Amino acid sequence: MQKTHSQVEDCLSLDSRTMARYKVFNGGGGGSWVWRKGSNQEVFSSISYLYSNNGLMLQYTCNDQQYSYTVDVVTTPCNYGGKRYWFNCPKCSKRVAKLYLRNSMFFCRTCHKLNYMTQQSCKLESTRAGMYKIRNKLNWQYDTAFMKSWHKLKPKGMHHSTYNRLVQRHDELERKSEQYCIANFHAFMNRHGLKPSWE
Repeated sequence: MQKTHSQVEDCLSLDSRTMARYKVFNGGGGGSWVWRKGSNQEVFSSISYLYSNNGLMLQYTCNDQQYSYTVDVVTTPCNYGGKRYWFNCPKCSKRVAKLYLRNSMFFCRTCHKLNYMTQQSCKLESTRAGMYKIRNKLNWQYDTAFMKSWHKLKPKGMHHSTYNRLVQRHDELERKSEQYCIANFHAFMNRHGLKPSWE
């Protein structure tokens, strides 16, 4: 089934935490916010902003149309002093840290119906990703999808309880990965009206 949600990784975003680190919300004022890419950090997109009276006015051109609107900025106290800045989504007013540009507007992830890339990965891909993440954490050497038991060595200095917990989780993911592989294979064969040679 084709997925209908887009991914946050494909959208430009405004992060209130990053903007706060760059002193955007200190004392008011305006400037340009830019997005960079590549190893040389070349600027590929930018917008103008003006912060005043707890509102961040955004001005930009998208699809040959000019946009200008204000995003409310609110704060909450931090546990050890200071405060954290948030946006109120212009569409639903939900307090969020990030707004994403889609369909020419900066809204929250929920309003734009955006998923993270990992959410859109199939079960097999996400299971394998978790399995490989544990293998890397344990510094296991492997060349294939399935490991021999004698390759599973405990890293020096790691507690046995931590090691056993990670191995147990790894083996669960490995079993699931095998099950998903088999299920995907049978689904493919059924879809094309084929039967495995051993049947």
